[in-house]
Amino acid sequence: MSLLTEHSFVQIQRVSGYQHAESLQSSALLLFVNPDALTLWNIRREILLQLRDAYEENNLKQLQCLQEEMSLDSNNEGGSNESQGPALESVSCSAVAGCGNLKALPASWLELISAELAVVSSCLQTNPKSYGAWHHRLWLMEQLCTAASAEQARTAWKEELALCTLFLTKDERNFHCWDYRRAVVKRSCVGPVQELQFSLGLIERNFSNFSAWHYRSKLLPLIHPAAPQSPLPVDEKIFEKELQRVVEAVFTDPGDQSPWFFLRWLLHRQPSLPRFVQVAVHEHNGGVVRVICNFTSPVEDSYVQQHLTLPNSAVPVWHSASGRQYDCVWFTEVENGPNTELHVEASGTVYIVPVGDKSCTSITLARSLSVPPVSTVLSALHKLLRDCNLLHEIDADNKWVLLSLVELLCALGGEDELTRAITIFGRLCAVDPLRTGYYTDRKSSLVLRETVSRHLKRDIASETEAELDCSGLSLTRIDCLHLLACIPRINLSNNRLNSLTGASRLLACSTLILDGNPIEDLNPLRWLKRLRVLYLAGCGLHTCDVLCPLASLPALHSLNLKCNEFNQEQTLLIREAFGHIQSLDM
Repeated sequence: MSLLTEHSFVQIQRVSGYQHAESLQSSALLLFVNPDALTLWNIRREILLQLRDAYEENNLKQLQCLQEEMSLDSNNEGGSNESQGPALESVSCSAVAGCGNLKALPASWLELISAELAVVSSCLQTNPKSYGAWHHRLWLMEQLCTAASAEQARTAWKEELALCTLFLTKDERNFHCWDYRRAVVKRSCVGPVQELQFSLGLIERNFSNFSAWHYRSKLLPLIHPAAPQSPLPVDEKIFEKELQRVVEAVFTDPGDQSPWFFLRWLLHRQPSLPRFVQVAVHEHNGGVVRVICNFTSPVEDSYVQQHLTLPNSAVPVWHSASGRQYDCVWFTEVENGPNTELHVEASGTVYIVPVGDKSCTSITLARSLSVPPVSTVLSALHKLLRDCNLLHEIDADNKWVLLSLVELLCALGGEDELTRAITIFGRLCAVDPLRTGYYTDRKSSLVLRETVSRHLKRDIASETEAELDCSGLSLTRIDCLHLLACIPRINLSNNRLNSLTGASRLLACSTLILDGNPIEDLNPLRWLKRLRVLYLAGCGLHTCDVLCPLASLPALHSLNLKCNEFNQEQTLLIREAFGHIQSLDM
């Protein structure tokens, strides 16, 4: 029978009603040739579920018959039990009579599942990376363990774990088998310590086993969690041991990317608990004062209420800048009457903040945006830096060495280290031009955070509107705008920004300089109700429509649109639309 005929035969049976033994046999022949035929696996599951019901009904009727025989025996003492066998046989035949042809099928449900697992094993030998075969095997194991005893289930999962080990020995990068192994481990009594040892064995056999390194990165935090507030992904002692192991691997073959990925995971700083960055206060409207605060990571309103209070004011209602439940930027408005100062208590310290009509006073609460590493880890990082520098001298264009140097320098966090990391990103663009966009965005993020860090190291409180100068830094993105939420004057001119996504968080901003950026969308600026002065000179704007979001800004009184590409008609439309503002330069 040809494959096409077999497939047609199975489909016809699916419509007209399965003949179970023939359908299983026909679909098995097809799957031996092509284990990726998902429809056939679905058909087999349908057949097996029908057979499961038939087996259960058969067992129930056998039990009922046995109970009747026992009752009959109790009523007729001394009677013969010879009729019990034929009675059970007749019940067994009648129970499955309406369920298709059960000829040549196993006598029990567990035996049928075991036979089906053998079919899957044969298909996996044909294609060890078949999605359908691995999925069907997991479904079969769940069916088997549901019907089997606890001891049988443990034995079955143990055998499956051995099967996974065998397949991974043949092909250590078979991610289908890795996924199946994780599912087996989750359902069995195997602990993460045993699996961690298994991953180590694979790595020692082959340093290039990316899947084993990845598996190790998932298991280590479960077995050796890092201390609270630690920037490390694992415990300090384990961190040093893993660092030594991965360094040996990268020195063995500096061109192999697998251990480099694990090293980058080790060096990546973990998120710490939210910390206050700044609090800004300004008079919003006739005795109403707006208070703005920002954090290093997203929090909800209850966290803000717990850590920031206004002693001489009513209990405030906090609103997120984005309207979401968790946000890095929050604000509230409180009645302050004729008072010229506001008491703000942040993290147990009370600040007396002057309130002015036009000025915005900001209080800096965090002088650093990151937690420095402890001394023991610091010495390990410096040793690793020397090793990476040695590899860099041997192969200056190895991008994995360069990327790890960036992560390492960022982990050290010193000003000199960050300056060197920024320089390395430029080298990476030349070494790996296909990922230039990624490197320039990472560089922009690092440059902006470093600029903001220097800005935060100024005086704790100042009534003057200090300007954050980020001009001419070749920024391509601004992904940490929440750190700028309490800064009144921001200069982002002469960069390469084409998106202002997230600019709605600049709640304290009154002056925004965007000259010389190829901006495509000004819509995020419509939320800046305090914005008074906006510079958009030389941004390549050419239509009036792009300026529509600015018409809703109530405080805007100065708009600079020089050196753009508006024609005479567009210029007239702009002057008509923005005739109400005091200063319009075109």
